[in-house]
Amino acid sequence: MTCLVSPRWWVALSLLLGTLAHADGAPALDDRDLLAVLPAARACAALAGGFCASSASASTAEDPATPLRASSLTRSARRHTRRVSTLPAGLPTFSRRPAIASLITSGLMRFARAIDELPWAVEIDARLRRHAYAGNAFFLIFDAEDPGALERREVTAFWQADVPSGSALSARLILSPNDGFHAHHAYLLRIVQLVAGRQVLLAEGAVQLR
Repeated sequence: MTCLVSPRWWVALSLLLGTLAHADGAPALDDRDLLAVLPAARACAALAGGFCASSASASTAEDPATPLRASSLTRSARRHTRRVSTLPAGLPTFSRRPAIASLITSGLMRFARAIDELPWAVEIDARLRRHAYAGNAFFLIFDAEDPGALERREVTAFWQADVPSGSALSARLILSPNDGFHAHHAYLLRIVQLVAGRQVLLAEGAVQLR
């Protein structure tokens, strides 16, 4: 089961994860499937603790990777990304590609608005730095271009889902502008579990949205 938790509200877990704040106002709470843990993990060439990322939808295109030196990651996010990336591949980069048929049926202005509102669908295949326990895990997404986001524990999105036991994990993420995700921006994803009252980092990495 997947649950979207409002990052702006104080939650009991914040006592262990630290204070979580939301960077972009209160997110909408609805039944959209923003996070889905896949039943079978795919192989990934990333270092342990990192992940590979690919398109999860025909409306999301995989662009050439953004070199770390050309990205606008903060020093902190760059350090986290370098630790687990398979350099010199750089940041996985994604753009949105709506169906051309919608241009014909909706007109240019509505088509432009549709692009602005279209989410990115991304699949991640993580090689975990520690064996995951079957049960709840937390997916924390930070603005990788905000110098203080990690230090303030200010998240763009905070999701939780049940994950299987194992050393690998695959999941599909829907990154929507309505939930605070923006084009021409990079985000840092961290997957953690609480084990014996401690926060255990399973995997982390960054993606660039176009």
